[in-house]
Amino acid sequence: MMNSNVSAVSRKALVSFFLQYTLERDHSEAFGEKALHGKNKERYTSENWWARMKFGYLLFRLEPIHVLLISCILGLTAYFSFFLCLHLHIHFRFLVIAFLYLVVNLFLVFQFGKWKELITISVLGIFLFQFGFREEMEELYSLREKTNESHPINQPSKEDPFLFLSGYQFSTNGHFTKSIHQKSRDHKGRDNSHTSHYVLIPIVNKERPSERVRFLYVAPNYFLYHRWRERNVFPNFARLEKETPELVSVTKEWENQFPNLKKEKIIWVNLYESKEDYIESKSSFFLLLTFILPGLWCSVGLVWGIRLVFRSLLFHFRS
Repeated sequence: MMNSNVSAVSRKALVSFFLQYTLERDHSEAFGEKALHGKNKERYTSENWWARMKFGYLLFRLEPIHVLLISCILGLTAYFSFFLCLHLHIHFRFLVIAFLYLVVNLFLVFQFGKWKELITISVLGIFLFQFGFREEMEELYSLREKTNESHPINQPSKEDPFLFLSGYQFSTNGHFTKSIHQKSRDHKGRDNSHTSHYVLIPIVNKERPSERVRFLYVAPNYFLYHRWRERNVFPNFARLEKETPELVSVTKEWENQFPNLKKEKIIWVNLYESKEDYIESKSSFFLLLTFILPGLWCSVGLVWGIRLVFRSLLFHFRS
C-alpha cells in the first residue's frame, strides 16, 4: 500500500514539475534573455537546474523506467555474452558466460527485487538459449578462426562442412520445386504437422556445362537465386547439407523428372556470397532470437510508461 502511495505521489509530482518546466521555458523563449538580469538571472538558472534534478530523480523512481533499465541490461548482457562466444579463446568460455549471467542476475534482483522471479526466469532463459545453441556457436567460432585457404575448393571434405566453389555457375535447366506436408503428433497427441519447401537448382562447370552435375543447390525458395541472377553474381561459399529422408526423396523425384541430365553422386549444398556473409547471417539470426526476452521487457516498459503519462496528464487536468 505504501509503495502504491509513493508511486502515485511520484506521478503527480513528475507531471507538476514537467508542466512547470515547460511553462518556464516557454516564458523564457517568449520574453528572451532581456527579462533576466543579475540576481534574477542567477536565481532563475539555479531554480531551473534544481527543477531538472528533481524531474530526473522522480523520473527514475517510476516503475516503467525500472522495466526499461532491466531491458537494457538484459540486452547488453545477451550481446556481450554472444560476443564472448565468438571471440573468447578458451574452452570453458560458457562457464565464464554462466558466471556473467549470475552476477547480472544478482545485481538486478538486488536493485529491482520486486520482480526477482521474472528477472531470474529471463536471465536463465537467455543463458539456456545460448547454451542450447552451443554447437552452432562453436561452429561460428571455428569458422572465424580458419582462413579462406584452409577450406577445400570444389572437393568436399569429411573434416570440414564448408568449401569454396570455383569455376561454377547455376544451370538454366533442371530446376525442380517440391512441397512436402508431413503429418505428425507429439507425445501428448497434439498436431505437429509441418510443410517443407524445396527448390533444387543444379550447379554446373562454367567452362564445361555438359559435365556431369555434382553439386545441387538446395533452397526453400527462389528469392536469393533471382537476386543473384539480377546482380550477375555466383555465391562461391558453400555449406554441405546433411542427408535427410525428405531430401533423398525429393532428389529422386528430380532425377526421374530430368532423366537426360547427366549426374554424378549428388552433393547437396547451401550457398552464400562469402564466408563473412554466412557468419553475419547466422550471427544476426542468433542475436535476434536472443533479444526476444529483453524485447518483451522493453515493450512492457514502453506501453506501461505511455499509459502512465496519459493517466497522469488526464488526472492533472481534471483536478
